[in-house]
Amino acid sequence: GAEAFVRFFFDQLNTALTEPRAGLIKSLSDPKCEFCKGTEDTAVYLVRENERYATNPVDVIDVEAFVGAPEGQQYLALSMVQKRADIVDAKGVVVATDSRKDADSNVGVVWSSGRWLMLAVERTE
Repeated sequence: GAEAFVRFFFDQLNTALTEPRAGLIKSLSDPKCEFCKGTEDTAVYLVRENERYATNPVDVIDVEAFVGAPEGQQYLALSMVQKRADIVDAKGVVVATDSRKDADSNVGVVWSSGRWLMLAVERTE
């Protein structure tokens, strides 16, 4: 279940940045998640500035759970790619471009009120 949630979370991250939609990442995150706060701030900025990612900025390659997390939590190894992606304004004019890079990370999720929440995403590089 935790592996499926991590995949779902990053699908929703793509949605939050391409539509854009504020509040989506926050609804899937523990309040302690700094990565989540930063991503939510980006979504809020995009909404406010009437900008969006033209394509999904992230591709998840693999997610695999590993042992050692405290009770009620799960640690996972995440292999993903931050894709080269343009940020466009309301007229479709490119205002910025993210470069492509591998973004392998360790992830922590927590079981809370009958569902998984993202707790942490930390780059392993």
